[in-house]
Amino acid sequence: MRLTSRKRAQEALAASERDLIINTIPTAAWTTRPDGYCDFLNQVWLDYAGMTAEQAQGWGWAEAIHPDDRKKLVEDWQSCLASGTPVDTEARIRRFDGSYRWFLIRGNPLKDEGGNILKWYGTCVDIEDRKRVEEALHARELSWRQIVDNIPGLVATMGAMGEVEFLNRQTLEYFGKTTEELKDWALISAVHPNDLPRVIEARKKSIETGQIYEVEHRCRRADGVYRWFQVRGLPVRDAENKITAWYLLLTDIDDRKHAEEELKRSEAFLTEGQRLSGTGSFSWCVATDELTWSEQLYRIFEFDEHLPVTLERIGSRVYPDDLPLLQDMIERARRAASDFEYEHRLLMPDQSVKHIHLFAHATRDKYGRLEYVGAAQDVTQHRLAEEALQSSERNLSLMIDVIPTFIHVLRSDGSVLYVNQAVLDYTGLTLEDVKKSDYRARFFHPEDVERLREERREALTRAVPFENEQRVLGKDGRYRWFLVRYNPLVEEGRVTRWYVSATEIESRKQEEERVRQENVRLEERTRIARELHDTLLQTCLGALFQLGAAVESLAPDSQVKSKFDPILQLMEQGIDEGRNAIQCLRSSGSGPMDLVAALSAVRQEFSTQPGVDYRATVVGQQQPLRSAIQQEIYSIGREALVNAFCHSGAKRIDLELEYTDRNLTMRVRDNGRGIDQQVLYAGRKGHWGLTGMRERATRIGGLLKISSSATGGTEIQLSIPSDVAFQLSAN
Repeated sequence: MRLTSRKRAQEALAASERDLIINTIPTAAWTTRPDGYCDFLNQVWLDYAGMTAEQAQGWGWAEAIHPDDRKKLVEDWQSCLASGTPVDTEARIRRFDGSYRWFLIRGNPLKDEGGNILKWYGTCVDIEDRKRVEEALHARELSWRQIVDNIPGLVATMGAMGEVEFLNRQTLEYFGKTTEELKDWALISAVHPNDLPRVIEARKKSIETGQIYEVEHRCRRADGVYRWFQVRGLPVRDAENKITAWYLLLTDIDDRKHAEEELKRSEAFLTEGQRLSGTGSFSWCVATDELTWSEQLYRIFEFDEHLPVTLERIGSRVYPDDLPLLQDMIERARRAASDFEYEHRLLMPDQSVKHIHLFAHATRDKYGRLEYVGAAQDVTQHRLAEEALQSSERNLSLMIDVIPTFIHVLRSDGSVLYVNQAVLDYTGLTLEDVKKSDYRARFFHPEDVERLREERREALTRAVPFENEQRVLGKDGRYRWFLVRYNPLVEEGRVTRWYVSATEIESRKQEEERVRQENVRLEERTRIARELHDTLLQTCLGALFQLGAAVESLAPDSQVKSKFDPILQLMEQGIDEGRNAIQCLRSSGSGPMDLVAALSAVRQEFSTQPGVDYRATVVGQQQPLRSAIQQEIYSIGREALVNAFCHSGAKRIDLELEYTDRNLTMRVRDNGRGIDQQVLYAGRKGHWGLTGMRERATRIGGLLKISSSATGGTEIQLSIPSDVAFQLSAN
């Protein structure tokens, strides 16, 4: 009888201790019958919901569930009841004050040996703070993405080997394709077929060498129209200087390309997903260091449930760098009977790392001893998601800072909110300097500020994109021309932001000015040619006609006639040369000229010298020449060849044109008698051939060298820098 009473007392005591633990752990706990009828909710749940046990039992607890979540939660619960699978879901539960907070709801079935469910046990863990953090992080991600998506340009990122990872909204809209479709850009005619081999080769070279990727090619728009783009890609390197990604900016230069053609004739985001793993409960008696763990906590730490848990055993699982933190927490908890919360990492047997969030409540056991009751939550996936999201934000920020164009984000009134690093590097300013009201007046050319003030003010009041061209002052003290494009962000019918890109067009402006000056020069040449034709050439023609008539009146056998015939021929030759000179003056020289063929034609003028071996050769790849340079080279070469044929007495004359990346070089050699050294340096009185060649070479920025000897013949060499001689490449 005494044994039975003692056993009942022990069972009652054990039940009392279990009830105390369940009702004091800082987690809402519950149990139900096999059919889902709730037969127990601990005091934490009841205090939170402001309900009595009678109100909440059965299915009464559902009244505390948010109306928007109630149907789904009940359906999920009934499904688990039918299948016997654990429940794992989220819902908002009403607090006693009427407010709602998010909870993670988990439950497991207790089964007998035959697999029949005897009871359900579960917990409700408050995850409201986590939800708010997720929403804040998501909002920050959307903000950065919004900036990239509203940049008035096509932005892309690629992996280290060139695989497409991210395309902004502008890019997808331009091509009318999805990101997945554009990953096969080389197979779907996104790039013009004629440009594709060159694009692939340039991309391959950049990936292999790590050099900046820069190429111009045509891209097909969604409507099938191809437009020219300048594509510039910068490599992103890690701490070991290895390339981890490529950031690309595609700038539409189609208008510039068409303008150049006219002048010749007359540029992934992180997806959020996370899943909260289980939460385990524990109790710790400070006086005895006795620890009691739930089954879930054993699973988190991956401990054998058959072995007792000790502080030393826990310490063996803690990440080495975090062990001092654990020890400090234990010492502080021993000294102060107050709640605590902290996070640390676990180093698992397979060397993987887990992040644990621990929180505990200080209480007293029935003996008055300090005891902590709490829970430990595996937040590994959440931490990894946070780190990945922060990395994505850094990557987005870096991408905006390294794309090779100037980015401004303006408020609706045009004041500066943000600029990328390229703007700060160019102007030498800080972001605070750029935000000042006098930024435009200080760094935009005064003439352009005045010219565009009213136009810009009116454009900012309209919710449509616009653009203009203006000069911006760099930190080196020079103004450079930029094409500035404005793109509005419209929300609820009004502009909230302006996203602005500025692309340097200084070289285009310089080319336009060069063409203008060339047209002025052509007009002056035409005027001189007209004057020469109407005066000197007409006078010579009249003299030729009169002299010819006089010679015709002489007797065929007259000795005087034989003396006048060479004079007539010389005058006719002079008139022909005058006509050619006038034609050259009136011509813009913009037409294509085969320089070798044109100079070789000089040989035909001296067909009466059949004993001369004339050879013309080209070294390197021929390049198209600037029109003005082409005419001057021809004139210098013609003068050199005429001198060789007429005065050298040579048996062999060579013409050589050599094209290299640095220079265009023309050489005329003969094996004749050479030029007298005094004549070579001082010229011959009344003759302007050598002087004229030197003047022409100097005018076009070339270097003329003349070497001659009585036994080695003469060599005339003209060298012109390639950036002066060659036309700009069409690509």
